[in-house]
Amino acid sequence: GYSGLYVLYKRRSLYYIGLAKDLFWRLHSHTKDKHKKKWDRFAIYRIARVRYLKDIESLLLRVANPPGNAVAGKFHRDADVTKVLRKIQRQQTRTLNRIKKVLQ
Repeated sequence: GYSGLYVLYKRRSLYYIGLAKDLFWRLHSHTKDKHKKKWDRFAIYRIARVRYLKDIESLLLRVANPPGNAVAGKFHRDADVTKVLRKIQRQQTRTLNRIKKVLQ
């Protein structure tokens, strides 16, 4: 009856990352579904604050990109600051180029 994240491994290599409200039954179901015989070890991580489970799973999926997961985790569009940082970098580059032209 514990909630948390679980990780499936095939010979010490990461195969799949998932979340579950009932870890025991979720792992049990993976012995009978499309993942059966594709993993031989697992790890379980209980998360005290269940409301963060999906965010943590999404982050792990994006970073690890395990072969057994067909879909990468999704974040709210405001959570990905990559676009913001790229825009700032472009602006700084333009400013530096203008300064260089003035100094030449």
